[in-house]
Amino acid sequence: MSDKTTAQIPKYRLHKPSARGVVRLSGRDIYLGTHGTAESKERYRQVIAEWLANNRQITAGRELVESTQGLCVAELMPAYLDHSASYYGKNGQPTREQGNIRDAIRSISHLYSKTLVTDFGPSELRSARQGMIDDDLCRNVINSRVNRIRRMFKWGVERELVPPTVLHALQAVTPLKRGRSAARETEPACPVSKMSVDEETMQLAGWRRTRR
Repeated sequence: MSDKTTAQIPKYRLHKPSARGVVRLSGRDIYLGTHGTAESKERYRQVIAEWLANNRQITAGRELVESTQGLCVAELMPAYLDHSASYYGKNGQPTREQGNIRDAIRSISHLYSKTLVTDFGPSELRSARQGMIDDDLCRNVINSRVNRIRRMFKWGVERELVPPTVLHALQAVTPLKRGRSAARETEPACPVSKMSVDEETMQLAGWRRTRR
């Protein structure tokens, strides 16, 4: 292999959000496994050899297979949390949404951290949701957490870390409906009566007179 050809070969790099090795070929990122490991470097050499043998082209669909191969939920979660820390920050400070996202992700971390993202489907999401019901969370909170979990996978699709088919399957899990699940319901907010409003107005007026 000539020096000119070697110089034109894309380099093995670190993909910081997922801590994996990556190489960009034909305009697409090919993920190679945990950065710095012998396995990922060997995979880099294999991918480069295949790419050169195929006239510097990648097989249709290969880039997505490589990008998600071996990626587990435990790798996706910290990458999304890093994104959330900046996206949902305000004036350099964390917002409540960051805490909500952490709570939602915690709902699946103890069960499915070692599960491949390609194997996380509706059954896993429903199982995590049942755990929330067993923990006596109210229905609205459960639905919000499930939506945040889906949002994490949607972000993964956007970053080419998760196949679109995974997100499509998770979207089939419908929200819990009032009265149609074992989830605890919150008490509906009751309207304030006119008498209560009038009494409060009179008390405020009396307080103002005493202040004069």
